[in-house]
Formats: sequence, C-alpha cells, structure tokens
Amino acid sequence: MNKNADIIAISFDYSYYEELFPDEKNKYVSWMKGRRKLLHDMLEEKIINTNKPHHLLGAGLPQEFVAYKEYDWIDTIDTSNPVVHGMKGIKYAELEDGVFGLEDKESVKLYTLMEEPVENLQDVFYNMLKCRQNVFNI
Repeated sequence: MNKNADIIAISFDYSYYEELFPDEKNKYVSWMKGRRKLLHDMLEEKIINTNKPHHLLGAGLPQEFVAYKEYDWIDTIDTSNPVVHGMKGIKYAELEDGVFGLEDKESVKLYTLMEEPVENLQDVFYNMLKCRQNVFNI
C-alpha cells in the first residue's frame, strides 16, 4: 500500500490478532495486543514507511493507544468508543497509573444510538478526556 496510497489505514479487528493472542479473556484484548504487536513488528522489520502518515481505524480497547505515543507516523485515529460507552453510562476506569480504559467493550455501533437521547453527557466528556490523555500525554 505504501506505493499506492497517501495514508495507510490499519484496522483493529483482524482475526490474525486473535491467532497471536488466543488465550486472552476476550477478543478485544486480543485485538488490542495484536495490533500493538503488528505495528511494533512492522516497525522493527522496517516494513512501515514512517515518512508516510498512518491512520488507525477504531479501537478494540481505548488503552491500546498509550503504546503509540512515540509513533509520530501515526497521524490520526478514529473511534466512537468514548462516546458509545459514555452514552451507555460506562466510564473509563484507571487501569494503571495514568492509563484509562475498559476491561471489555460494548459491541454497539454509534450509528445505532444516533436517535437516542444523551442522558450521560458527562460520562461521554469524561471518556473523551481520558482517551485523549491516553493518546497525547495531557
């Protein structure tokens, strides 16, 4: 893709990740660890063109992004995870010092909630802030 695209997108839900980490308690942990390993291995093997921007599609679990703080070639990410979980009244927990996230994930797509009233707006904003902290060290 390096030769044919201006930006490279990498998804979070490849079955390959579950093959790498088959003993995890849920598939979202496998996906998180799998994408971390894939990116690390591709970087180590000099497969990734760090001069080209990369985009991460979605999130298995939001704490995944902590691992990429030093990867300046990851230009953008998109995830509805903080919004969906906030709307469901699920706030990110502090899992370790300064890292916020979830042990498991709601398998709800944001588009299915578009007509729902937002009763937990504070939880949405809280999760968005904690996700940003995971990504940007703020």
